[in-house]
Amino acid sequence: MAELPGFVLRSADPQEQVPEDWFVGRSERAASKDLERGARFFRLPDHARVAVDTALALGEPILVTGEPGTGKTQLAYYLAWVLNRGKPFHFQVQSTSIARDLRYRFDDVAYFHAASTRKEAIDREAFLEPGVLWRALEAGREERRPQVVLIDEVDKAPRDFPNDLLRDLDQYEWTVPELDDREIGLKPDEQDLKPVVVITSNLERELPGPFLRRCLYLHLPFSRAVVLEALAARSEELGQPSREFLELVVQRFMDVREKAQRKRPSTSEAITWVRALRMAGLGVEDLQGVVDDTPYLELLIKSHEGLRAFGRSV
Repeated sequence: MAELPGFVLRSADPQEQVPEDWFVGRSERAASKDLERGARFFRLPDHARVAVDTALALGEPILVTGEPGTGKTQLAYYLAWVLNRGKPFHFQVQSTSIARDLRYRFDDVAYFHAASTRKEAIDREAFLEPGVLWRALEAGREERRPQVVLIDEVDKAPRDFPNDLLRDLDQYEWTVPELDDREIGLKPDEQDLKPVVVITSNLERELPGPFLRRCLYLHLPFSRAVVLEALAARSEELGQPSREFLELVVQRFMDVREKAQRKRPSTSEAITWVRALRMAGLGVEDLQGVVDDTPYLELLIKSHEGLRAFGRSV
């Protein structure tokens, strides 16, 4: 198999140095990966337009489901880009997340430590960090136009998390007990400033019924077209590969996904794989063999069991 140019492991010989230019091109690829979050690389599917238009017109949250790599997160970045809002206010859901984190976080430990060690009055606000909903409301009020909020991978949160969001996504108002019940939220004449809220789910578990009924719904299926469009949009970055090459690598990628069955590679892994193929100078003729001979298969299959299914020793 061809070696990636410039990528050389340091040998046992201390006199042998790693080439200074082995990292050349990293900055361009890093910039591209940032733009992958929805801006100029995203293509809004035709079937998504009704849900998206309704979310924009009515201020309703939109729940977007699908496998990793179908563009769920990208959709929010795309909307922020086309609406000229910069980047969305992004909240990455974790297994320990609670709904209040979207409004604000208060550092109780640091506050009580300060209160017990200082003689002067303590400013509680110094221990409070506004969350994405709070910051989106402030930015919307300042700019006089709604912002975009991304609540990413809601299915990773505790079960009560989605239902606890319902009032926030309906009223956009709450009190802050730590600040003497200060009221935060939209005034009656500011309802047109409701954020555009995109909530993503990888379908790892079922979401509560009341939450589903409150959201608009959009499913983004994984398909050959999704991968082809993602690669075609990066044609310049990938050195202007021929359409024949793109068609062939996408077909090979889908063949690998089909045989993998479990832990299937996503679009981002396909992009990394094609970058490696191009850097190694591999072309159409190198992808003509059987699927088990796929070059750089380890960039797509990330488990011992998966590689063994392709006859690779691990």
